[in-house]
Amino acid sequence: MRAQVTLFVIIAILIVSAAGTIYYLSSQTSKSLLAREQAIINSVPEKFRPAEENFISCLKGKGIEALTLLGSQAGYVTLPDEDPASDYMPFSNMADVLGMKVPYWWYVSGNNIQKNQVPSLASMQSQLEAYLDKNAAECESSLRLLEGFEVNTAQPKTVVKINDDYVNFDVKYPLTLTFENLTVSVQEQIFTVPMQLGKMYQIAKQAMDKENENYFVEERTIDAIFLYPEIPSTSLNFECSPKIWTKTAVKESLQNVLVNNLPFIKLKGTNYAKSEKYFEIDVEKPAKTLVQMCFL
Repeated sequence: MRAQVTLFVIIAILIVSAAGTIYYLSSQTSKSLLAREQAIINSVPEKFRPAEENFISCLKGKGIEALTLLGSQAGYVTLPDEDPASDYMPFSNMADVLGMKVPYWWYVSGNNIQKNQVPSLASMQSQLEAYLDKNAAECESSLRLLEGFEVNTAQPKTVVKINDDYVNFDVKYPLTLTFENLTVSVQEQIFTVPMQLGKMYQIAKQAMDKENENYFVEERTIDAIFLYPEIPSTSLNFECSPKIWTKTAVKESLQNVLVNNLPFIKLKGTNYAKSEKYFEIDVEKPAKTLVQMCFL
Protein backbone atom coordinates (compact mmCIF):
# COMPACT_ATOMS: atom_id res chain seq x y z
CA MET A 1 0.00 0.00 0.00
CA ARG A 2 2.76 2.47 0.90
CA ALA A 3 4.53 2.17 -2.44
CA GLN A 4 1.33 2.90 -4.32
CA VAL A 5 -0.51 5.45 -2.18
CA THR A 6 2.59 7.52 -1.44
CA LEU A 7 3.24 7.75 -5.15
CA PHE A 8 0.06 9.75 -5.54
CA VAL A 9 0.66 12.23 -2.76
CA ILE A 10 4.32 12.74 -1.87
CA ILE A 11 5.23 15.20 -4.59
CA ALA A 12 6.85 17.62 -2.18
CA ILE A 13 4.77 20.48 -3.52
CA LEU A 14 5.22 21.90 -0.07
CA ILE A 15 7.91 23.98 -1.71
CA VAL A 16 5.90 24.92 -4.77
CA SER A 17 3.75 27.73 -3.42
CA ALA A 18 6.53 28.61 -1.02
CA ALA A 19 9.02 29.74 -3.63
CA GLY A 20 6.34 31.76 -5.37
CA THR A 21 5.67 33.87 -2.28
CA ILE A 22 7.56 37.04 -1.49
CA TYR A 23 7.17 38.78 1.83
CA TYR A 24 8.79 41.84 3.35
CA LEU A 25 11.34 41.63 6.10
CA SER A 26 11.17 44.22 8.84
CA SER A 27 14.30 43.17 10.70
CA GLN A 28 17.72 44.75 10.89
CA THR A 29 18.85 42.09 8.42
CA SER A 30 16.49 43.51 5.82
CA LYS A 31 17.85 47.02 6.26
CA SER A 32 21.41 45.74 5.93
CA LEU A 33 20.66 43.85 2.73
CA LEU A 34 18.85 46.78 1.14
CA ALA A 35 21.71 49.06 2.12
CA ARG A 36 24.12 46.87 0.16
CA GLU A 37 22.00 47.19 -2.96
CA GLN A 38 21.66 50.94 -2.56
CA ALA A 39 25.40 51.30 -1.99
CA ILE A 40 26.09 49.97 -5.48
CA ILE A 41 23.64 52.43 -7.01
CA ASN A 42 25.12 55.29 -5.00
CA SER A 43 28.64 54.35 -6.11
CA VAL A 44 28.01 55.66 -9.63
CA PRO A 45 27.63 59.33 -10.62
CA GLU A 46 24.10 60.67 -10.33
CA LYS A 47 23.42 60.83 -14.06
CA PHE A 48 24.17 57.08 -14.32
CA ARG A 49 21.97 56.02 -11.43
CA PRO A 50 18.71 55.60 -13.39
CA ALA A 51 20.51 53.22 -15.76
CA GLU A 52 22.08 51.32 -12.86
CA GLU A 53 18.73 51.08 -11.06
CA ASN A 54 17.17 49.81 -14.29
CA PHE A 55 19.88 47.18 -14.60
CA ILE A 56 19.59 45.88 -11.03
CA SER A 57 15.78 45.90 -11.25
CA CYS A 58 15.93 43.80 -14.41
CA LEU A 59 18.38 41.33 -12.85
CA LYS A 60 16.18 41.04 -9.76
CA GLY A 61 13.23 40.29 -12.04
CA LYS A 62 15.22 37.45 -13.60
CA GLY A 63 16.02 36.17 -10.11
CA ILE A 64 12.33 36.13 -9.19
CA GLU A 65 11.57 34.33 -12.48
CA ALA A 66 14.12 31.66 -11.59
CA LEU A 67 12.75 31.27 -8.05
CA THR A 68 9.18 31.01 -9.30
CA LEU A 69 10.18 28.32 -11.80
CA LEU A 70 12.13 26.45 -9.13
CA GLY A 71 9.14 26.64 -6.81
CA SER A 72 6.62 25.46 -9.37
CA GLN A 73 8.83 22.46 -10.18
CA ALA A 74 9.49 21.23 -6.61
CA GLY A 75 13.02 22.61 -6.33
CA TYR A 76 14.11 22.20 -9.96
CA VAL A 77 14.77 24.96 -12.49
CA THR A 78 15.86 22.30 -14.96
CA LEU A 79 13.78 19.14 -14.73
CA PRO A 80 15.56 15.83 -14.09
CA ASP A 81 15.62 13.24 -16.86
CA GLU A 82 12.32 11.43 -17.09
CA ASP A 83 12.25 7.93 -15.62
CA PRO A 84 9.70 6.13 -17.79
CA ALA A 85 6.75 4.22 -16.40
CA SER A 86 5.83 0.63 -17.10
CA ASP A 87 2.73 -1.58 -17.13
CA TYR A 88 3.69 -2.75 -13.64
CA MET A 89 4.22 0.75 -12.23
CA PRO A 90 2.34 3.19 -14.49
CA PHE A 91 3.93 6.39 -13.18
CA SER A 92 7.08 8.23 -14.15
CA ASN A 93 9.22 10.28 -11.77
CA MET A 94 7.11 13.38 -12.38
CA ALA A 95 3.49 14.34 -11.83
CA ASP A 96 1.41 16.30 -14.31
CA VAL A 97 -0.03 19.23 -12.33
CA LEU A 98 -2.28 21.38 -14.51
CA GLY A 99 -0.07 20.66 -17.51
CA MET A 100 3.18 21.30 -15.64
CA LYS A 101 5.72 18.60 -14.86
CA VAL A 102 6.47 18.44 -11.13
CA PRO A 103 9.15 15.96 -10.01
CA TYR A 104 8.30 13.56 -7.20
CA TRP A 105 10.70 13.72 -4.28
CA TRP A 106 10.15 9.99 -3.79
CA TYR A 107 8.77 7.51 -6.28
CA VAL A 108 8.85 3.91 -7.49
CA SER A 109 10.43 3.46 -10.90
CA GLY A 110 8.96 1.44 -13.72
CA ASN A 111 11.21 -1.50 -12.76
CA ASN A 112 10.00 -1.37 -9.12
CA ILE A 113 12.96 0.42 -7.53
CA GLN A 114 12.29 3.01 -4.83
CA LYS A 115 14.08 6.24 -5.69
CA ASN A 116 14.66 9.55 -3.95
CA GLN A 117 15.19 12.71 -5.97
CA VAL A 118 15.03 15.44 -3.34
CA PRO A 119 17.07 18.38 -4.65
CA SER A 120 19.89 19.56 -2.42
CA LEU A 121 20.32 23.20 -1.44
CA ALA A 122 23.57 23.21 -3.42
CA SER A 123 21.83 21.97 -6.58
CA MET A 124 19.04 24.52 -6.16
CA GLN A 125 21.59 27.32 -5.82
CA SER A 126 23.51 26.04 -8.83
CA GLN A 127 20.38 25.96 -11.00
CA LEU A 128 19.45 29.50 -9.97
CA GLU A 129 22.96 30.65 -10.82
CA ALA A 130 22.81 29.01 -14.26
CA TYR A 131 19.45 30.66 -14.98
CA LEU A 132 20.80 34.12 -14.16
CA ASP A 133 23.97 33.59 -16.18
CA LYS A 134 21.92 32.49 -19.17
CA ASN A 135 19.28 35.23 -19.05
CA ALA A 136 21.18 38.25 -17.74
CA ALA A 137 21.96 39.34 -21.31
CA GLU A 138 18.33 40.45 -21.66
CA CYS A 139 19.01 43.09 -19.03
CA GLU A 140 22.03 44.30 -20.99
CA SER A 141 19.80 44.61 -24.06
CA SER A 142 17.33 46.77 -22.11
CA LEU A 143 20.16 49.17 -21.20
CA ARG A 144 21.07 49.59 -24.85
CA LEU A 145 17.61 51.04 -25.43
CA LEU A 146 18.40 54.00 -23.16
CA GLU A 147 19.02 57.06 -25.30
CA GLY A 148 22.58 58.37 -25.26
CA PHE A 149 24.11 55.43 -23.34
CA GLU A 150 26.83 53.14 -24.61
CA VAL A 151 27.00 49.79 -22.85
CA ASN A 152 29.75 47.20 -22.57
CA THR A 153 29.58 44.04 -20.48
CA ALA A 154 31.49 40.82 -19.94
CA GLN A 155 30.26 37.28 -19.29
CA PRO A 156 28.22 37.18 -16.04
CA LYS A 157 29.03 34.81 -13.18
CA THR A 158 26.35 34.50 -10.52
CA VAL A 159 26.68 33.24 -6.96
CA VAL A 160 23.41 32.43 -5.12
CA LYS A 161 22.99 31.84 -1.40
CA ILE A 162 19.67 30.45 -0.14
CA ASN A 163 19.03 31.56 3.46
CA ASP A 164 16.07 30.88 5.74
CA ASP A 165 14.29 34.16 5.05
CA TYR A 166 15.86 35.49 1.87
CA VAL A 167 17.80 34.52 -1.25
CA ASN A 168 20.93 36.52 -2.02
CA PHE A 169 22.23 37.02 -5.57
CA ASP A 170 25.77 38.23 -6.25
CA VAL A 171 26.07 38.72 -10.00
CA LYS A 172 29.65 39.41 -11.06
CA TYR A 173 28.69 41.14 -14.27
CA PRO A 174 31.22 43.87 -15.21
CA LEU A 175 29.26 46.78 -16.65
CA THR A 176 30.72 49.82 -18.37
CA LEU A 177 28.41 52.74 -19.17
CA THR A 178 29.35 55.75 -21.26
CA PHE A 179 27.20 58.86 -21.40
CA GLU A 180 28.16 62.36 -22.62
CA ASN A 181 31.88 61.50 -22.67
CA LEU A 182 31.78 60.20 -19.10
CA THR A 183 32.41 56.54 -18.33
CA VAL A 184 31.67 54.50 -15.24
CA SER A 185 32.33 50.83 -14.45
CA VAL A 186 30.53 48.57 -12.00
CA GLN A 187 32.01 45.12 -11.40
CA GLU A 188 29.14 43.34 -9.65
CA GLN A 189 25.45 43.62 -8.93
CA ILE A 190 24.13 42.46 -5.55
CA PHE A 191 20.45 42.10 -4.74
CA THR A 192 18.24 40.13 -2.36
CA VAL A 193 14.81 38.56 -2.80
CA PRO A 194 12.88 38.35 0.52
CA MET A 195 11.60 34.80 0.23
CA GLN A 196 11.52 32.07 2.91
CA LEU A 197 12.87 29.45 0.55
CA GLY A 198 15.48 27.99 2.89
CA LYS A 199 12.97 27.66 5.71
CA MET A 200 10.35 26.16 3.39
CA TYR A 201 12.87 23.63 2.09
CA GLN A 202 13.78 22.42 5.57
CA ILE A 203 10.14 22.15 6.65
CA ALA A 204 9.26 20.28 3.45
CA LYS A 205 12.03 17.76 4.11
CA GLN A 206 10.90 17.35 7.72
CA ALA A 207 7.33 16.75 6.56
CA MET A 208 8.50 14.13 4.09
CA ASP A 209 10.63 12.42 6.76
CA LYS A 210 7.63 12.45 9.10
CA GLU A 211 5.46 10.90 6.43
CA ASN A 212 8.04 8.21 5.66
CA GLU A 213 8.30 7.47 9.38
CA ASN A 214 4.60 7.45 10.33
CA TYR A 215 2.80 6.92 7.00
CA PHE A 216 0.50 9.80 7.91
CA VAL A 217 -0.94 10.27 4.42
CA GLU A 218 -1.46 6.56 3.86
CA GLU A 219 -3.35 6.26 7.14
CA ARG A 220 -5.62 9.17 6.25
CA THR A 221 -6.19 7.67 2.81
CA ILE A 222 -7.13 4.25 4.23
CA ASP A 223 -9.46 5.89 6.76
CA ALA A 224 -11.17 7.77 3.94
CA ILE A 225 -11.59 4.58 1.91
CA PHE A 226 -13.48 2.94 4.76
CA LEU A 227 -15.82 5.92 5.03
CA TYR A 228 -16.99 5.74 1.42
CA PRO A 229 -19.31 2.81 0.58
CA GLU A 230 -18.63 3.12 -3.16
CA ILE A 231 -15.11 1.81 -2.53
CA PRO A 232 -14.86 -1.89 -1.57
CA SER A 233 -13.17 -2.61 1.76
CA THR A 234 -13.07 -5.30 4.44
CA SER A 235 -16.10 -3.89 6.30
CA LEU A 236 -19.01 -6.21 7.12
CA ASN A 237 -22.28 -6.08 5.24
CA PHE A 238 -25.39 -8.05 6.26
CA GLU A 239 -27.39 -7.58 3.06
CA CYS A 240 -28.28 -10.71 1.14
CA SER A 241 -27.79 -9.30 -2.34
CA PRO A 242 -24.21 -9.41 -3.71
CA LYS A 243 -22.16 -6.24 -4.06
CA ILE A 244 -20.72 -5.55 -7.50
CA TRP A 245 -18.07 -2.98 -8.39
CA THR A 246 -16.33 -2.15 -11.63
CA LYS A 247 -12.63 -1.37 -11.72
CA THR A 248 -13.22 1.92 -13.57
CA ALA A 249 -15.84 3.10 -11.06
CA VAL A 250 -13.70 2.17 -8.05
CA LYS A 251 -10.69 3.96 -9.54
CA GLU A 252 -12.75 7.10 -10.17
CA SER A 253 -14.22 6.98 -6.66
CA LEU A 254 -10.79 6.60 -5.08
CA GLN A 255 -9.47 9.55 -7.06
CA ASN A 256 -12.39 11.66 -5.88
CA VAL A 257 -11.78 10.59 -2.27
CA LEU A 258 -8.14 11.67 -2.50
CA VAL A 259 -9.00 14.98 -4.18
CA ASN A 260 -11.62 15.78 -1.53
CA ASN A 261 -9.56 14.81 1.52
CA LEU A 262 -5.83 15.31 0.96
CA PRO A 263 -6.01 19.11 0.52
CA PHE A 264 -7.07 19.34 4.17
CA ILE A 265 -3.67 18.06 5.34
CA LYS A 266 -1.68 20.92 6.86
CA LEU A 267 1.64 21.38 8.62
CA LYS A 268 1.07 22.25 12.25
CA GLY A 269 2.47 25.66 13.10
CA THR A 270 2.20 27.22 9.64
CA ASN A 271 -0.19 29.98 8.69
CA TYR A 272 -3.48 28.49 7.51
CA ALA A 273 -7.16 28.73 8.30
CA LYS A 274 -8.46 26.63 11.19
CA SER A 275 -8.03 22.94 10.50
CA GLU A 276 -9.12 19.72 12.16
CA LYS A 277 -6.30 18.24 14.28
CA TYR A 278 -6.92 14.96 12.49
CA PHE A 279 -5.41 16.48 9.33
CA GLU A 280 -2.42 18.21 10.94
CA ILE A 281 1.11 16.89 10.55
CA ASP A 282 3.20 17.79 13.57
CA VAL A 283 6.70 18.60 12.30
CA GLU A 284 9.23 20.90 13.93
CA LYS A 285 7.42 24.15 14.62
CA PRO A 286 8.51 26.90 12.22
CA ALA A 287 8.54 30.62 12.80
CA LYS A 288 5.17 32.36 12.88
CA THR A 289 6.09 34.27 9.72
CA LEU A 290 6.11 31.09 7.66
CA VAL A 291 3.51 31.30 4.91
CA GLN A 292 0.87 28.64 4.35
CA MET A 293 2.09 25.22 3.26
CA CYS A 294 -0.06 22.23 2.43
CA PHE A 295 -0.28 19.06 0.41
CA LEU A 296 -1.96 19.43 -2.97
